[in-house]
Amino acid sequence: HRVFSKVSGTIKERFKEEGDFVKEGDILIYIDQGELGFRFELVSIICPMDGYVEKVYVDKLDNVHNNEPLLDISRIEFVKAKIDMLGKYLPSIFVGQDVYLEIDSYPDKRIFGNISLISPHINTRTQTFTAEVMVNNEDRLLKPGMFTRVMIPVIKKKDVLAIPKEYITEEANSKYVFIVEKKRISKHKVEIGVIGDRRIEILDGIKKGAFVAKSVGKNKLGDEDRIFVVTDGSYN
Repeated sequence: HRVFSKVSGTIKERFKEEGDFVKEGDILIYIDQGELGFRFELVSIICPMDGYVEKVYVDKLDNVHNNEPLLDISRIEFVKAKIDMLGKYLPSIFVGQDVYLEIDSYPDKRIFGNISLISPHINTRTQTFTAEVMVNNEDRLLKPGMFTRVMIPVIKKKDVLAIPKEYITEEANSKYVFIVEKKRISKHKVEIGVIGDRRIEILDGIKKGAFVAKSVGKNKLGDEDRIFVVTDGSYN
């Protein structure tokens, strides 16, 4: 919502900055219309709604004219996020699909929303299309202009073999895991499927119930390494 000047004059005071939360009825700006006789006529610009100051167009002592824009106020209880996606994902998403957002400012917080619009046009240069996500922002964690990661679960599978991402190593564009077999490390090449938030589906290369090991710190695992298996605090 854009707030305009009702008169011509000079900005006497501006009480709000970009990003400030404002309430309906707050005084935003005083405009001095100039000397009328021996009095200065000050006009108050009143906030028309609750929201956040998104953009400020004037500073103190600026001269303004009637109907000149002063600032923009946005409601952010619900916000829209625009995302660009590769064209190959177009058949996998739909309006109303649930998504969640991650922001660096709140690494342990997920903000939920859903896809509200899907553009039918694909950018021929980047092979991407644009979608919009409507987000419930009652906690006001998202601010206008903020960047975020939008996570869209396009595939749901049940009863799959999946392991944490950190257990997989990559060499020469191939994926490997280390399996414990008879107190030795055995390196297995694997074929992966769906990559989730924290886990990766394994299509081939290991069987369900395999004991998968991972490297910790500077001690990197190698094929045929001998290990000690610790159970209940004792070595076997």
